[in-house]
Amino acid sequence: VIMMAVILPLVVVVMAAMVDLGRLYAVKSKAQNASDAALLGAVATLSSSQLNEEVTRLFNANYPANYLGSTVSSITTTQISSGVYEAVY
Repeated sequence: VIMMAVILPLVVVVMAAMVDLGRLYAVKSKAQNASDAALLGAVATLSSSQLNEEVTRLFNANYPANYLGSTVSSITTTQISSGVYEAVY
């Protein structure tokens, strides 16, 4: 009985941590995929639109608002070198 009283709270804490880490991974993965897709789509239309506006539009289309309780305040695009771009959220 005493062992169960000691071990059970530890098991609950570990399970809660695993759920939180799983959600963190899911949000990070979804945001990264949306960012990659937005940048690729925006660069493909670079000659016909503003890059930052197109990246933001495509990111918002691929990353649902309040996904698993998360928020992304903004996404910015920078040109690292000729033909090389980076999107940071």
